[in-house]
Amino acid sequence: MSMTVARLARMMALIAAAGLSAGGMAAGGAAAAAAARAGAGPGWRIVTTVGSASRGELPGSQVVATSASNAFIYWQCSDGSVATRSFNFIDHWNGRRWVHIALPVRLNYPRYLSGIGASSAKDLWAVTSFGGLYVWNGTSWKNRSIPSWVLTADRAGDLVAKLSVFAPDNAWIFSSPTTAAHYDRGAWHKVSLPATADAVTALAPDDIWAEGITSKSLPTQKPVWTAMHWDGSAWHTLAFPHLKLPASDSAGYQITATGPRDLWALRQVYKSGEVLSVTLLHWTGSWHAIKGPSGSADLSDPAPDGSGGLWMSGIHAAGSTVTWSFYHYGRQGWSQRAVPAEHGARNILWSLTSVPGTRSLWASGVLESHGGDSEIGDLMKYGT
Repeated sequence: MSMTVARLARMMALIAAAGLSAGGMAAGGAAAAAAARAGAGPGWRIVTTVGSASRGELPGSQVVATSASNAFIYWQCSDGSVATRSFNFIDHWNGRRWVHIALPVRLNYPRYLSGIGASSAKDLWAVTSFGGLYVWNGTSWKNRSIPSWVLTADRAGDLVAKLSVFAPDNAWIFSSPTTAAHYDRGAWHKVSLPATADAVTALAPDDIWAEGITSKSLPTQKPVWTAMHWDGSAWHTLAFPHLKLPASDSAGYQITATGPRDLWALRQVYKSGEVLSVTLLHWTGSWHAIKGPSGSADLSDPAPDGSGGLWMSGIHAAGSTVTWSFYHYGRQGWSQRAVPAEHGARNILWSLTSVPGTRSLWASGVLESHGGDSEIGDLMKYGT
């Protein structure tokens, strides 16, 4: 799951308030992965570290997984590697180990990758900040031309791209607030969206969920959040349960799904940047509301656990102390798990990604020394 802009802003504010270094969070990236830790267990554990604090490589990442034997991780580098013109790094999980994939110049400095998506080990798509689209076929990179309307810059001037790839000839790119680009059998099609695609969960060519602000309310002072579903022929909206809030409060939603009639939505209510309430909404034809965990944790990245429940990352701020935790909702209700760390460093969670067809997940983070003078990326695994 990718981190939303609002979520990243909230995390950066917490880090600043706690007096922690934000370099690893803002910059991202690093070099090839180190050897995996020994001893695979059923719980959360660090399996790989990435980057070198001594070279100033401060990593953050995006993970895409299609099966237990196939995943890609993208690391974006900071100033430490610019001198060598190595800015972006992609590694591939083949079910046994992570293998580095060499990137062509056009996928490297001074470009970063706006988004990646994959359908298999031989079908990885990457969009660059300069508007290029490249596809990895398992042995080499190929440039694929795209119409100018496919990619749109945000208010800061950065290209935004969320990719859902199902096959070499079937993929979606969500960039514009009101339209999506569907690549189908060699041709690009512009598809109008009933809402902004702030988060996307793509399960099958005829089963894509997204959430965002309705197109009609987008230019108004009263945005309306909604879920929407692609059934293979059209997008349909699904309204969230009605929520009446004071003018000083606001609500945010994050979704994940396991099928066309199984949608989860994490709803959080904020006031002046602080979390007032957390509610988990579950739709299986009708909505069911579940009270969030106790405490004031700010939750993010809901990801299916493969057995009917969800994992989430959470931030808890108490004064100058910021704590990152894994939160789980399942048959026994809510539980909280510590984030693994090593060498006396705190582990700053970055993303959570479910492994389709399993009960396993990947998580990425940044290991930061308590003094804040050393940071290195890490990749965690839950399950086998």
